[in-house]
Amino acid sequence: MARILIVDDDADVRRMLRFVLQRSGHEIEEAEDGSEGLRKAVAGTYDAAVVDYQMPPPDGLELLGQLRELQPRCVRPSHPVPWTSL
Repeated sequence: MARILIVDDDADVRRMLRFVLQRSGHEIEEAEDGSEGLRKAVAGTYDAAVVDYQMPPPDGLELLGQLRELQPRCVRPSHPVPWTSL
């Protein structure tokens, strides 16, 4: 299955996403902010990334731009899917 990077400053959101995606057979890496996510993207290769928009700098959109340069396969040239939590 896919190797997925989850980047979110909310530990509960990361935990929930990890649970769902691992049950589907994916390998998961987590980062608690954009800086850590960027470090992991430099060190490893990912098939996809789930990124929170509202994080301390770099925010989700900045991180997606950097990921697109580092790992074009990870960030597809389509529209990001907005996901808001209540």
